[in-house]
Amino acid sequence: MKKKIHYSDEFLGDDVNIVRDFLPPPSSFVIKKVDESISQQKRVNFSFPVWMLQSIDKEACRLGVSRQSLVKFWLSEKLPA
Repeated sequence: MKKKIHYSDEFLGDDVNIVRDFLPPPSSFVIKKVDESISQQKRVNFSFPVWMLQSIDKEACRLGVSRQSLVKFWLSEKLPA
């Protein structure tokens, strides 16, 4: 497990101030209630041919994401909202 490193404003210098200029103040953030039917999840199992899993794993590794994240992303692109 990687250890988190906390940098001080002094260490980061002007970069922190530039980012702060682009972010809205925290009081302006709006928290919206998410529709429960959208946030519910159900576990499913799929069987894929080995060659397909190898291709998915290769692409996931290239992008630096998990196999599950990649498949979810691809499905979300293809399905209507």
